[in-house]
Amino acid sequence: MSTRRSRSKAKVGFGETLLGAAVSGLLAGGCGSGETTDDAPRKVKEFQVEGLTVAMFEEMCEERGGLTQVHASCAGNNACRGLILNGWAGETIVEHTCRGFSSCLGISCVDMPEDSGASGQEIYEDTCASCHGGDEDSENAAEIYTLFVEPGGDQDAALAEFMALEQTTLVNNVAFGAVGFYEDGTPYANMPAYHEELSLAEVRRVVEHLEGLEVSVEEIKALGINSEVGDEE
Repeated sequence: MSTRRSRSKAKVGFGETLLGAAVSGLLAGGCGSGETTDDAPRKVKEFQVEGLTVAMFEEMCEERGGLTQVHASCAGNNACRGLILNGWAGETIVEHTCRGFSSCLGISCVDMPEDSGASGQEIYEDTCASCHGGDEDSENAAEIYTLFVEPGGDQDAALAEFMALEQTTLVNNVAFGAVGFYEDGTPYANMPAYHEELSLAEVRRVVEHLEGLEVSVEEIKALGINSEVGDEE
């Protein structure tokens, strides 16, 4: 059960980054392999697993410290190096070097870095707090997580939705970032993906740390949407 606490009063202000959370999505970076590869994705090896199921593939991914990612038929592609199981390839798994290896029906295992051993609090303070932390002048700034909501959005509803999120969703938000569209159709990329910077264990630890923080709500200020150049807080 989540231990996240909410603040009764929502904050609204400018001067914060566009980073947001509570929105699942994908923001793909580079290969993240730490090795020199060709410009095009490269197949490392191919192997078959008899009686392969999606659950077996997910377990295989977990064992190698990765996260699974589903892409629709000829619509999406994998985010980074790892494994790919194409729905049309039967029981065949392909290991590859970079993102975009498959653009058809399938599920990917996105490889992540090795665990540095950093605690959830250390990761939060080093990676997240500059955007999601409380006001620097606040005595309990390190104990606050700022949740950003879309311009004009219902902050109370957004907070309730966030508080009800499963840990798995939060882990994937941190790993794959947040992208989407504002009401007028303008696309946004509000939070970068961290699957190339943090291990799966580190992502889980920082999420566990987040769940113990007090949550404050703030509206994102987006140029051309609800703010203009030179606007002040």
